[in-house]
Amino acid sequence: ITVGTGIGSGLIVNGKLVRGASNAAGELGHIKLQMENGPLCGCGDHGCLEAFASGPSIVAMAEEYIKGGKSTKYRELAKNEITPYYVCEAAKQGDVVAKKIFEIIGTYIGIGLSSVVNLLNPEKIVIGGGVAAAGDILFDSIRETIAKRAMTIQKEAVEIVPAQLGNNAGVIGASLLINS
Repeated sequence: ITVGTGIGSGLIVNGKLVRGASNAAGELGHIKLQMENGPLCGCGDHGCLEAFASGPSIVAMAEEYIKGGKSTKYRELAKNEITPYYVCEAAKQGDVVAKKIFEIIGTYIGIGLSSVVNLLNPEKIVIGGGVAAAGDILFDSIRETIAKRAMTIQKEAVEIVPAQLGNNAGVIGASLLINS
């Protein structure tokens, strides 16, 4: 999966990309986490994982903490415009509020991935994208949530790992698809 401006994903089964009937399989970002009155997603629906846990969600949460009077390192780092990068940097520097934001985001992603783990029983989930650069600050929360929420047999089989290609994985994958 990629976590950045949105949440994207692909499914590889037996070494082959699963495309689906309309070449649109793997829309993990649009798994519903809340049925009614959830945050508005870019797809036009409410309550999607993407609306809870993507880069814009991090920014919205960060801005809410500032409005609530919380003193934050990311406010100092960003100077003008808060971005997920600055929140991540503040978290890495030990900012309690920034770390809490990534813990919440990781919990949401973990909830969505628990459904995937229960449904597909994958051996590995690879997470990349700009938000994944937070590393263990994000991954620990994802893994803890899956450990609490996924079914025993499925959760024991899955490994959650960062993308080895980092933020370049999507570009490389897209270029390989053109040649396939």
